Amino acid sequence: MKQLAVTIPEERRIVFLSIADRLTEVRPCLKVDGKCKDLAYSDGKLVVTFEWPGKVQIINEKGHIFRTIEKNSHGEKLFGCPMVTISKDDCHIFVSDYHYNAVTRLNWEGEITGVYRNQSLVRPCGLDTTEDGSVIVCSSGNNTIHLLSPDFVTSRVIIAEKDVMKCPWSVALGENTMFVGSGSSCDFVAMYDINWA
Repeated sequence: MKQLAVTIPEERRIVFLSIADRLTEVRPCLKVDGKCKDLAYSDGKLVVTFEWPGKVQIINEKGHIFRTIEKNSHGEKLFGCPMVTISKDDCHIFVSDYHYNAVTRLNWEGEITGVYRNQSLVRPCGLDTTEDGSVIVCSSGNNTIHLLSPDFVTSRVIIAEKDVMKCPWSVALGENTMFVGSGSSCDFVAMYDINWA
């Protein structure tokens, strides 16, 4: 049975829905310990992000917490308003943060394996990954979409401000297609043909 997990931030819970014929709740909701912002799923584990205070938790489908990531090795807060995706090979967790203007790469132990910052990446939010390990990120502060290299060293703008509607907030990849959704103040979904060459 195909399922969908949805965060309900104000109620501090995650709901599991069947998407077979129509959306129906398939099991009891999962209570969480904060205002959940975003989530991603891989192999029985959920990666859930929380805002104010910002943190990332790796949990199972019954709510058991394996890891909580809030600070770096220097004790500095990492997240304020994070969003998350998982690499196609399930090896990396990528967390964008609107407040700290960064994209952080983590392993499943919760260790930071890379941080990407660039002055042209402003208020990063929604993100997805490509098959080669590149990361697509919405730069909502300047209405652009960026492609970060797999080694987390370089990036380039793949959708410029003139080509994207205001406030790109979420992104999802299909086969040769990219869907971009706006923040609530704009209410749009745009579809782009993609070619990474």
